[in-house]
Amino acid sequence: MASVSVVIPTWNALPRLRRCLQRLASQTRRPEEIIVVDNASSDDTVKTMRGEYPWVKVVRLPRNLGTSGGVNAGVKAASGDFIVTLDSDAYPTPTWLEALQSALEEAPVFSFAACRLLLASDPRRIDSAGDAFDPLIGGIMRGHGEPDGPAFDTPCEVFTATGAASIYRRGVFERVGSLDESLFIYSDDIDFGFRARLLGHRCVYVPDAVVHHDRSATFGRGSSAQMRLVYRNRVTVYLKNMPWGLIKPRLGGIGHTWAAALRHAPHRGAAFRGYCEAFLRMGATLRARRGIQRTRCVDLACLLEAMSPDGVPIGKP
Repeated sequence: MASVSVVIPTWNALPRLRRCLQRLASQTRRPEEIIVVDNASSDDTVKTMRGEYPWVKVVRLPRNLGTSGGVNAGVKAASGDFIVTLDSDAYPTPTWLEALQSALEEAPVFSFAACRLLLASDPRRIDSAGDAFDPLIGGIMRGHGEPDGPAFDTPCEVFTATGAASIYRRGVFERVGSLDESLFIYSDDIDFGFRARLLGHRCVYVPDAVVHHDRSATFGRGSSAQMRLVYRNRVTVYLKNMPWGLIKPRLGGIGHTWAAALRHAPHRGAAFRGYCEAFLRMGATLRARRGIQRTRCVDLACLLEAMSPDGVPIGKP
């Protein structure tokens, strides 16, 4: 059987991390390797892991590199054929890992897979059922806030996976490279998934892989710091990855949509600062874009179809 490494980046989240590890210990399919990457926490995370969880491999970073840096360090230390990313505030149900691995083993056309994430605060509602991509503004969480139910019971192809709980064949990282550490947190998963898409990798949504997600519990849900990073990274990811052939016919709508998003943003000042930071970093973004677009090998019509929040039926080429 192919081996699985679970990578959990964490920062000052010991109570949630304990709960996450408890859920992993009760899986019907136990991973061969669990790697906790500590982003220079000031709590007792490292001491507790080494003392109470000897079966967990601990990677301690000298400073906080965010989710992206934590995942990168974990992937570098991992030995599994499959790499699973799991946030410390994500709590999988017992058959979660079994369902994820089975989905990829039974469908080799897919390189990575997304879960059914439910809001931990209200498990009757969807946090995300994979990620879609709005061609006017960027990444969106598929089904976010909607009631859980039959609409999310069918496997389908989705644009990309939410990094809070997802699985990748090791070869995806070998081909795509690392997560973008300049993003730090938020949209780094969409950025990685978009780059994978442009190289021909495909993602499947696995409804039986259920996780309860305490979204943004560690960083602060709805805070001004969160808004700044969300808006900064949304622009950066869009400009890095969106092919010109999909941007050009939408130029007018893009500007209008970004302006409307800013007008309706919580902490509008912080969101505006995020936009400004994104444009100040434009030189680095465009340099990265040139390399990304040069290696694109997918048809634009297929890429656009995969962006849909409705997903693409399984079996469609």
